[in-house]
Amino acid sequence: MPAPAPPNLPPDVIRILSFHGPVEVVAGEGSARDRAAVAPFEHACVLLLRRGSPVEAALLANPAAEVHARDPEGRYSLRMVGRAHAGLPLPRHPDRAHLEPWAPEGAALATLLAVPFVPERIELSRDEDGERVRYFGPTPAGHR
Repeated sequence: MPAPAPPNLPPDVIRILSFHGPVEVVAGEGSARDRAAVAPFEHACVLLLRRGSPVEAALLANPAAEVHARDPEGRYSLRMVGRAHAGLPLPRHPDRAHLEPWAPEGAALATLLAVPFVPERIELSRDEDGERVRYFGPTPAGHR
């Protein structure tokens, strides 16, 4: 039996995404943008996009995507570059039970797409005890 794959997302990134709220998603060489809820897991994130979003259309043409999360008070800034695909409507997703808690409050589940996003490069800048700490580089998925 092969060894399990190492986690693709550092725990700090998962923690930030867990509490951040909606993130900005950019696709289609920067021309398509939208906000999405995010469900962060060790190996990938699932973006919960509005059906019919310009990002959905852009991902049908090109899987390149970016996710941005910035703290309004400047405590952190996160940029992840990777691959995504248009996904499935949330009610039909096989992991629906795991994704529903991440859906925006009051949103009809039928209006959301579950879009898998695998970060290949992460840039994280944050304040730690008054000092700015930066991390940037490829994820394990970015090395493959």
